[in-house]
Amino acid sequence: MNKTDIVQQVKEAIESKRHEIIPTSLCSEIISSTFDYIVSTLSKGESVKIKYFGTFVIKKRAKHKGVNPQTSEPIEIPEKKHIVLKPSKKLKQALE
Repeated sequence: MNKTDIVQQVKEAIESKRHEIIPTSLCSEIISSTFDYIVSTLSKGESVKIKYFGTFVIKKRAKHKGVNPQTSEPIEIPEKKHIVLKPSKKLKQALE
């Protein structure tokens, strides 16, 4: 599923509930703004909680030693941030 698919699914869901036509461009703008807000919040180091879905959290992966697969030389892999989704109870149940 990509952004276009999400926009189409959300547009159809809103139209079926409200019984009115929603412009695709408006729906796309809302989805883009939502994603932009999530990215902006995470980039500040804050978590994003979406009720019934889950919480996006920034975690740090400590620096550690590794091996270059091409040369078999030992290397040090620097500290790195990554995003983790802690699924809500409802999402976990939906996936069972």
